Amino acid sequence: MIKVTIKDKFEEKDLKEFSKDKIIIGRATDCDIILKKKNISKHHAEIILKSGRIFVKDLNSTNGTEINNKKINAVMVISPSDIIKIGDYYLKVESINEIIENETFDDTKIKRRRRKSNNLNKQEKNKELTEKIKEFNDNKSNNKELIKEINELLKDKLVNAIMINNNQIYIEKNGNLILNSEKFESDDVILEIINQIIEANELDINLSNPLINARLKDGSYINIVMPPISLNGIAVTIRKFKNCNLSIDELIKSNFLTKKIASFLEKSVKNKKNIFISGVKGSGKTTLLNILAQYIPKNERIVTIENFSELQIKQTNFISLEAFPCGNTNQNKFEIKELLKNALNMFPQRIIIGECEGNEVFDVFETINKGYNGFMSTICANTTKEMLSKLEIMLLMSGKYIPKEIIQKQIVSSIDIIIQLEILPNGSKKITSINEIKGIKSENIELKNIFN
Repeated sequence: MIKVTIKDKFEEKDLKEFSKDKIIIGRATDCDIILKKKNISKHHAEIILKSGRIFVKDLNSTNGTEINNKKINAVMVISPSDIIKIGDYYLKVESINEIIENETFDDTKIKRRRRKSNNLNKQEKNKELTEKIKEFNDNKSNNKELIKEINELLKDKLVNAIMINNNQIYIEKNGNLILNSEKFESDDVILEIINQIIEANELDINLSNPLINARLKDGSYINIVMPPISLNGIAVTIRKFKNCNLSIDELIKSNFLTKKIASFLEKSVKNKKNIFISGVKGSGKTTLLNILAQYIPKNERIVTIENFSELQIKQTNFISLEAFPCGNTNQNKFEIKELLKNALNMFPQRIIIGECEGNEVFDVFETINKGYNGFMSTICANTTKEMLSKLEIMLLMSGKYIPKEIIQKQIVSSIDIIIQLEILPNGSKKITSINEIKGIKSENIELKNIFN
């Protein structure tokens, strides 16, 4: 049962109760709640009670529907404390009874609801209930199939990412984006899947927090965006956690690198060279970082710092720090630079940062220049030159005025080797160059391609 409290601008209140799980609000006489104002559309908005949750949907009204002073563009989940604004009216909605989720209905409750309804006679009410049961069971069956499909994709080892937007499912497989044949009928089904994910992983998403960046319990990364941030409905991106425990031999077999390169990288790690891996998203940066970490001598203490824990260090003397602890959203994020400063108090002999992407770069270079060699990290860039340009920009983002000449000297003194990765047209991944930084020439950082 749905209870709606309506208040107008003159503070006059009205309370309405409905035994339905869907009610229409608007100016037309066939609406469940009739609001006779010119700034309200004939069929303005819809309130839906499903699985114990209340949803509000704007029905393409002229002046829109607001929740907590924010205009909505898609189906939104609300709580009893949220305020819906339609024209000059303010509404609060709450669920009195649980939705009937099974196929059987309690006859006593049905009779009680019939007595409360003066608008429908017994035959009409029976017909409505029969149609409701059929609609509920049909939707339940369709939803189960879609949820099953998503679960199958999550289990598929060849699928690297799952993306849901515009009610369609896209998957990333072997470096290629593929449109899945399954399609969602509405945002309601997507919300049902989101509810399952957020409840299983103790996350929270609502109107006051319509954005989630988090790590799931299985290690996968999830991003959820809802209106009003997302203008074309709910968007979900799941980047699956991949077991990076590949051996160097497996990478050689896949032509990711050669034996000669593998031998060079092993020596570089053992000699405590500072190594940065450059490449686009999904090019294998984390996979290679895991391989390189295996070459660190077992008697050295390792501290890893990541936004979301992906590295799988095999050595026993290591500590893993995470900016987004499992289940936390971006509201509880720790800065990478904070974790780096803390890591220096943990007697590290090796520091690995999963990805450098902001003003922490200044602290990274400062740490290296204090004598913490053997540092390793990744940067998202298309080419080695682009990576160097990004580093310069990130150093400028530190908030300190640093002349370009000093920035370049910092980079030259801090980085020994840059490994460039690429995704080839056929979807395979490969090391395309390994560069050594030689110095500065004609105001540019000079590189030497070791395996040219």
